[in-house]
Amino acid sequence: MKIAIIGSTGKTGMTLVPECLKRKHSVYALVRTPSKVPQQIRDDLLYHYFQGDVMNDSAVLATIENADVVISTVGSPDNAPTTVVQDTTTAVIKALKSLRHLRPNHPQPRLILLTSIGCNDEILKEASWGYNNIVKRFILDNVYDDLIKAEKILLNAAKEDPALQYVILQPPQLVPEPPTGKYVMMENRSGGGKAPRFQPKEAGDWLFDVC
Repeated sequence: MKIAIIGSTGKTGMTLVPECLKRKHSVYALVRTPSKVPQQIRDDLLYHYFQGDVMNDSAVLATIENADVVISTVGSPDNAPTTVVQDTTTAVIKALKSLRHLRPNHPQPRLILLTSIGCNDEILKEASWGYNNIVKRFILDNVYDDLIKAEKILLNAAKEDPALQYVILQPPQLVPEPPTGKYVMMENRSGGGKAPRFQPKEAGDWLFDVC
């Protein structure tokens, strides 16, 4: 499989890239700063990077044009006001449309957008008072605002363009702990109750499993 990754030098991206390479899949990464990529990864013959960011249309298109799947793991490192996920989602959708015009008879890659379990209204009905009224409203309000708006951008684009293939993944909390190898994937909602803690390595596995 050929997998394009946007946000490949972030916490989740840097766990997903080695996992894909380990499984002998080609990786096409959009990278703003190549020096952030470990030399071992850059030396892998299955790894290909394109220098630029999501504001560079040609770089985004070059990154996805040979892919079977496009995965966006872009996120904000803090709670400062941002539109980084919205901008990334918009840029990738634009590139996918351009790719379809360039190769109308070629299979189009599917877009996988990584957001958060906190964007799921069904889950929030079961979340704690502290999470809904403190964490989401004050501690991570700007992060969630960006993620939720990015989801809406993708959903609206899919309504306008039924040919757009996509999956929105909403993982729970990422923690810097060893992976347990135990996680459950459910469609449209989670199992309810307290959201589980999720190791970055398992996030990489989870993303790969839905490719």
